[in-house]
Amino acid sequence: LMFGNPTPHYFLPTVTPMALLCSMGFYWLGQGSSPIRRRVAGVQRGLRGYGGHVAVLTVPIIASYVLSFTNPRARGETADIYAVGAFMREHRADGCAYVFNRLPILYYLGDLCVPSEYVFPNHLSEISEVRTPGGKRLKELERVLASTPAMIFVRRPHTKDTDRAAIDVLEQTLHDRYALVMERPGRRQLYQVYMPLSRLRGADLP
Repeated sequence: LMFGNPTPHYFLPTVTPMALLCSMGFYWLGQGSSPIRRRVAGVQRGLRGYGGHVAVLTVPIIASYVLSFTNPRARGETADIYAVGAFMREHRADGCAYVFNRLPILYYLGDLCVPSEYVFPNHLSEISEVRTPGGKRLKELERVLASTPAMIFVRRPHTKDTDRAAIDVLEQTLHDRYALVMERPGRRQLYQVYMPLSRLRGADLP
């Protein structure tokens, strides 16, 4: 929050100290004779022995099952992502490609170089990342697009955390200088690959 970027993974370093503080708080609440403290003490007694271990081990198991069902819907199905990666690999050209949102793994699957020091797409597209003092990230996005990447990948629809100015810069570039060459519908998203008009003149592409 202090840096203006409340992204969940930035809070991970606080988990351990917060857990220690919580344990100290529960220990303090378990002392004394007030109704709340008696209830807390009852929970503490119930978690002694194997009960506590079971409770702790159950949390990551449940979390892994939740992620296994929600991640494909949010990020994309494996078959779709591999298909897009295979297309980008097959149609590589001189120069780097650019992945606008969500799937940096496409650089690896397509054996593609990265056109910016910001490898993860959200660093140049998400509201929490782009809206920095001086607009440095947005200027970097403009520089990348002005360099005419050999391919541009876009996942649609744009999510609500995508910066409007970044979307406008992208869409204007696609409208002026690019053509859609590959489109693959996903479960809740649409995967698109664009190529420069200058490259497509006389090219034999599907």
